[in-house]
Amino acid sequence: MRALSLFILLLNSYGIVYSQSETQLIYREVITYNEPRLSILAVIENDTVKNYILSNELFNSPYFLIELTEHNLVNFREALSKFFEWESLSIENNLDSFKREIPITVVSKNVTWSWINTRHLTNVDPMIFSFQFDWNPARREEYRALLHIDSNTLQPMTEFGSSFTLNKYGMNHEAVEQLFENITEEKISDVFDQYRKDALEKERQRELIEELFR
Repeated sequence: MRALSLFILLLNSYGIVYSQSETQLIYREVITYNEPRLSILAVIENDTVKNYILSNELFNSPYFLIELTEHNLVNFREALSKFFEWESLSIENNLDSFKREIPITVVSKNVTWSWINTRHLTNVDPMIFSFQFDWNPARREEYRALLHIDSNTLQPMTEFGSSFTLNKYGMNHEAVEQLFENITEEKISDVFDQYRKDALEKERQRELIEELFR
């Protein structure tokens, strides 16, 4: 309950929870040793998706909310797609070990984080994601290619508080594939359609209760 309360506090401080906005979970990563455990949420306002949130949903500190516009979510998907392309090329050409930055830019201008349960911090400069492709044919087959996601270090606007860097290292093919498949346009559309159906059903139930117990 304490963690949930902090998550709501972060959402409110982030400015995305108010009378006409709510969040809908798009994808939650299964338990993994490659922390942080990532989730993608859609911010819905007036029955449309306003933007997206990359978060760890308070599983482990630092707790964070990173806004992604539609444009940057598309770029995020493109970086994951490039990982698969480079992995196939490495296998087909029997390449030796190498690491290389994926040349795709993802930027967030709105980031909130907290290392403790009492204070949230916001960024001064934009967060810039970097994606690194890591190939090593000596690793066991399912781990030959890894994806490392990193960012620049953000400093808080306030004088007091700790900086924040997003680090998500060692994602293998399966982990990248699960993330990619769950943030495709088709998958998000399906989730949003279900959200609308659930919202209509809640409204129907509310009207029914009002009618029965007036």
